[in-house]
Amino acid sequence: CVCVCVRPCCLLLRSFVLRLAPTMGQYVRARVGVAIAVLVCLGAGVHPPVVSGDTLTAKDVWPVPRDAVCSVSGGSDLSATVQVTANTSSTLVNAVMTRYQTLFQSLAAGTAPKQNDEAAAAVTVASVRVSIVSASEVLDASTNYSYVIRTGKETTVKAQTVFGAIAALETLAQVYADGKCRFSTCIIHDGDGKGDSQPHSFRGLQVDVSHRFFPVSLLEALVDGMAAVKLNVLHLTFTSDAAFRTYLSTKPYNDIADKQEGGVYTADDLEHLIAYATERGVRVVPEFSLPDHVLQFSNVAIVHIKKSVNVPFCHDKTTKASRLYNDLDKITVTAVGGFFTEMAKAVTDPYFHIGGHLTTTKAIGQCDLANVASLQTELIAILDSKLKRTVALWEQAPVLTNAKPALLNKVVVYANVSSFKPASKTRVVVTADASNSLSLNEANSVCKDKPRCFYKAFATNGSASDVIGAVASFSTAEFFNSSNKILSELGSQDYDDGFAVAASSLIFPRVALLAGALWNLQAATTDAELNTAMSALSDRLNKRKVVDACPSSCTCTATSACSKPYDPKPFSSPEFGPGMTFGVCLLAFVAVLVFAALCQHYKGSQHSDYGLIE
Repeated sequence: CVCVCVRPCCLLLRSFVLRLAPTMGQYVRARVGVAIAVLVCLGAGVHPPVVSGDTLTAKDVWPVPRDAVCSVSGGSDLSATVQVTANTSSTLVNAVMTRYQTLFQSLAAGTAPKQNDEAAAAVTVASVRVSIVSASEVLDASTNYSYVIRTGKETTVKAQTVFGAIAALETLAQVYADGKCRFSTCIIHDGDGKGDSQPHSFRGLQVDVSHRFFPVSLLEALVDGMAAVKLNVLHLTFTSDAAFRTYLSTKPYNDIADKQEGGVYTADDLEHLIAYATERGVRVVPEFSLPDHVLQFSNVAIVHIKKSVNVPFCHDKTTKASRLYNDLDKITVTAVGGFFTEMAKAVTDPYFHIGGHLTTTKAIGQCDLANVASLQTELIAILDSKLKRTVALWEQAPVLTNAKPALLNKVVVYANVSSFKPASKTRVVVTADASNSLSLNEANSVCKDKPRCFYKAFATNGSASDVIGAVASFSTAEFFNSSNKILSELGSQDYDDGFAVAASSLIFPRVALLAGALWNLQAATTDAELNTAMSALSDRLNKRKVVDACPSSCTCTATSACSKPYDPKPFSSPEFGPGMTFGVCLLAFVAVLVFAALCQHYKGSQHSDYGLIE
């Protein structure tokens, strides 16, 4: 017998044995059947069947796998020398295997010593062997994240892609977060059994880096946290009235952001971040919000009819609003299209978000909604035809009003599913529904302190064929020119360390609620169960130092964690108390005395003629 599928095979064998022994007592027949099935499967080199009902829960791993059946007997732990290997080799695969081998060995090293009366684990995991079916390393909307894990002394992972392998290894990292697991063996299955990826291909986190610059190190930490909870799209909003956060060295675009204070991302920064995110199965989608919020484009000048002409804008003197103008000479289209072309070289994701959320729906001078729609139509054509990108927009974009199916089928729309009624083939990323918001900002979310509300927020139309996923958003507007002293200081780059803790604690573990819903929505989950799951997840993330998650059993806001305000001082700066101040002054006084003595010495020496005193 070759056990291709463990549980069905063993159940079949058990049923066969029961038919062979119809006269045996019920209890004896059942046990003999199971025993023979176990022996046959062991003989075939496959893990034995597990007791029905033993499974991983939300306290063990989040998101909860679609199917996990485990055996309790004796538990298991990681070997301090556990090896992680793959059946194939590439720069990406090798980097992934090395990273998780280092991680698993560090988790094993952190295992608490066994007490005298504590039994040794029944199974010690000596190796994790990863089998990757497809050689494709393309990361896009069709990427397959499914996997099957069989734990044991020689734990095996089978994944359709390297990104599915990453998802599987992240699951193992949570199961063995303490270097050990309460189960001896598990079969963990994530996928629909046909090798297809998860039903929601877009599992996103939108971060506003325009109002407050995020250091690259903070974005890396967020990516690590996203990978841990199986989010796969990092959406970065680079533009607002506050700043334009990307810098291109090529003319004429080098004048857009090089005069900005507060930080910009160079092409090298973006290339590094994208490589870092790709190694964790996370895409990076850029957003440049047009036609409002990009006044910095007025610094761009292109040559038109042998003279330099700046990009035209419409302005409202009363509201101080500004808007790109789609001129008849196509100066705006040429300039913005050229910028998109250069930026597409640095940001390689198939999706390219062009905003569309207007400051006002009223006309600003000649820039009415018709002019805006015409500009958006031409930019979509450039991105679609020339750059081969899928355009993403907010549902408020004027170009979507009365748009034809040919256009709607090309774009991805970020929308409140209660108000936006898409065409049949329009791909939709949910941002909210009628009563719930997916905002991560504590002050803005109607789901505050209601984990089930946030967990279920996207699901009103989440099963519709046009919904490809959802995105949780984190705005930094409250850190920009705030009247609150702590918020204002955290909004300055002088306080990057404090801001990193504040932002991370607001995002994690809360965003994991959405991640769990998009990966494996469980309708029966209660607030109490979700709170318990998030507390356990926070502990695991913080222990691994993945990201600064809000501590378990604690409330985090933009200004405080666990009811303690964030330190308004830069964390990297020394604190000068009275003792240190006295010490510095004394040292300076001694230095003056020494210098005076040296001057006196040289005054009467032969060196005085050389002007050393002066």
